[in-house]
Amino acid sequence: MAEIRDIERLKRQVEDLKSEIAQAKGARSEALRNLEEEFGVKDLPEARNLLKKLTKKEEESKGEFEEALTEFQSVYGERLNAERLRG
Repeated sequence: MAEIRDIERLKRQVEDLKSEIAQAKGARSEALRNLEEEFGVKDLPEARNLLKKLTKKEEESKGEFEEALTEFQSVYGERLNAERLRG
């Protein structure tokens, strides 16, 4: 009897695992579909490449912004501080 219960328990575990696999595959398919809709990439390697490009572009933009801000502050900083003190 114990052997039959063990087999039944194993069978339930196998079925549970099959169900988890099916859910994971569905979630993966949905994620890939979202990536394609939102970013035009078809698979994970393309998504990783796009992420690298966007990260690099973000860092470049951040550097450009910081340079522009520094220049703005050097040109207009004293005027803004004077206005702030008057106001």
